[in-house]
Amino acid sequence: GRLTHALISGELFARTGQPSFNVEHDRFMLCGSTAMLSEVGDILESRGWHRTSWDNQGQYVVERAFVER
Repeated sequence: GRLTHALISGELFARTGQPSFNVEHDRFMLCGSTAMLSEVGDILESRGWHRTSWDNQGQYVVERAFVER
């Protein structure tokens, strides 16, 4: 299945036996297609995570290595 579905449903944690992500202690670096970055970013933002920018240290960063034409 899709990673985004597994994140939303909690299946990711149930199948791996790992605890849910913790905004206080965990950090992400996202890399992938523009659509995937947007979708995962929306999921994280809806759960209180913030994207790191030049003037704000958040809990996740985005690597833009893919070029879409």
